[in-house]
Amino acid sequence: MKKLLSILLCCSVLLSGCYSYQSISGTHSGHFPSPDKKIIVTFNDNTSIESEAYNHLYVSEPSELLYGKFRNLNTRTGEANEATGWFAETSADSCVMSKSAQGKEILTCYRGTDEIIFFENVISKHSATPGFWISGNRTEIKGPFQSSDIQSIETEQLDGTKTTLVVAGVALVVLLVIGMLMLQDDLDGISPFGDQTLN
Repeated sequence: MKKLLSILLCCSVLLSGCYSYQSISGTHSGHFPSPDKKIIVTFNDNTSIESEAYNHLYVSEPSELLYGKFRNLNTRTGEANEATGWFAETSADSCVMSKSAQGKEILTCYRGTDEIIFFENVISKHSATPGFWISGNRTEIKGPFQSSDIQSIETEQLDGTKTTLVVAGVALVVLLVIGMLMLQDDLDGISPFGDQTLN
């Protein structure tokens, strides 16, 4: 069992190495990455900021930016995910503030016909003008940056070739370990002196 757990731990480490950064084309045309991707932004002065998912976003019009924990629900598919990061109120069609049974303020925002965002814990607020905003891993956000301020943006992508090789290698190792364990069990059941009967 310990061997299998060790293998699973190794798998997670190896899979984390299957991600690589790819430069986004069209940044200078005003195309910015979606906030759910980990990115590295390099500015014209060659300084760079690494930003986790939801710690950066593009604002097309003046908006109140909220930082905290939120839950995104797709009412059509039932898929839900939680994240901590920045959210622009203007990215939603409408928002309503309410209170939970425990007295906590909950901001419920509706986007389109099948997306609801529940913002339960607002840690920080910031009034933002149009542009690209980035905070890296901090609750202080910087901006607005325009496309002319940015040299490049790299986004984290899953490398298909590396992933295939790693998964195939891990599967082979797991099969070998299971085979060895089964062989060991068979050997443990065999007496080194053979099947002898004492008279």
